[in-house]
Parts: sequence; C-alpha cells; structure tokens
Amino acid sequence: MNNMKISAVALVDKGKKRKNNEDNLFFNGSYIKKEGINNTTKFKGTFQDTAIFAISDGMGGESFGEVASLITVASLASYTNKFKDAEEDALFEEYLRSANNRICDEMLQSESRMGSTLVTLLIKNNGAKIYNVGDSRAYLLRNGQITQLSKDHNSISMLLDMNLITKEQAAKDPRRHKLMQHLGMFEHEMLLKPHISQQIQIKKDDIFLLCSDGLTEMVSDNDIQMLLKPKKDIEGWVEELMITALNNGGADNISILAVKLN
Repeated sequence: MNNMKISAVALVDKGKKRKNNEDNLFFNGSYIKKEGINNTTKFKGTFQDTAIFAISDGMGGESFGEVASLITVASLASYTNKFKDAEEDALFEEYLRSANNRICDEMLQSESRMGSTLVTLLIKNNGAKIYNVGDSRAYLLRNGQITQLSKDHNSISMLLDMNLITKEQAAKDPRRHKLMQHLGMFEHEMLLKPHISQQIQIKKDDIFLLCSDGLTEMVSDNDIQMLLKPKKDIEGWVEELMITALNNGGADNISILAVKLN
C-alpha cells in the first residue's frame, strides 16, 4: 500500500459525573495542554505513511491523574521522530521507562499517588502495532467486524483467557477496575511490561479505534460495531460514539480516537 493516507479524528470530554478530566491523548505530535484539559477537545487531521497516536487515562483523582496522563503524552512527543528509523519495540520500551520514571519523580515531589494507562497505535511501513499498559483499549474494525487488539491488564482478563468467566460477567465484575499494569509504578513494586501486538498488515479501509474506559464502560463492543455500519465517515462515527456514551450515563472521562487507512 504505497502513498498511504491516514485520516484521524479524536474527541475528549470529561463526561457527566467527573469534576475534572484526567484523560489525554497524543495525535501524531499534538496533545492537550494543561490549560485546556477540562474543555471538550477535538482533533482532526490527515497524515502520510507514518503516524503515531495514543490515549492515556490518568489515575489519582483531583489534579493528580491529569498530571500523570499529561506527562505520558508529553514524553511521547519527544520520541515521535525516532520511530521512523528505529526498531520500534525497543524504542517504545525505552520511552515507557522514561515516562514512568517522570511520573514516579512527580509522585515523590508531590507526595501524592498518581498513574496513567496508555494505549498506542504506531503506523509504519504499511503495517501497524499496538502497545498498551492498563485498560485503555485498541480495536480494529475490518469488513464490518470488531477485534480488540490491546490487552486489559487486570485479573478479569486472565480469567477470560482461561475461559473461567464470560464477557458478560466480566463487564460487571468490580475487579475489572483493579489494574495490574500502569504507568506510575516504582521498580520495587512491579516490573513494567507492556502488551505488544503482532505486526498488523494494513488493508484498505481498515479503521483503528483507541479509547479510554469512559467509552467501553458505557458502550458495548457490539454497539461500537453497529454504530459504524451506517457511517463510513469516521468523524460522524466518533461523534455518535461520544453522544451514545454521554447518553448512557457519561460516568467517566471519555476519549475516542479513530484512524482510517486509505
């Protein structure tokens, strides 16, 4: 697929229940600065051949979660150009350690606990890879079917892998919120280990969706898939997903980022 056109749209909203927004995103070089964090934010753009996108969902409450998610995406900005030429897996793990160390340093200075999830989409050489820690998700929509590419880092995910619990049971189990991996972990607590997907060979009209759990807690995978079918335009689809998540309660901050390959 030569001269690949990458179209992307993102929306971030603090939702109906939270006083402040702790989500952030990385839009191939851009992210939400501190002064605009609580505003409903939209990104839209087209890129050629290579691009990187991410969503980070901060944890810690008050202003601490938003600090952690901001550090996560701001750190990624300094690595963006390096991904064009470097071996991506090793470089991503280097970036992850750097961001994690910055968050840990911030915790020591502020004497407050904070952390962030991260899900990242790297598009390069007509292929794509997903990297994630935590429970922010990445999906691929191809030929009308949705497939989760990220790995939820919680005990429920382990039970699902072992077929000891159904998806319907997992969606209601309170243990789904207890993360086993996230940014903001000291080395003596746990080894930070991201999930790295297999290389995905891109096909024409593939759509990737990155989102925080503010979407997936409010809208099921089936509904995400169904909402796309009447709309081939990703901007309309992202807006419809946001409206649906808000109408279903908007219990958390909501971040949605869609990328279409032409």
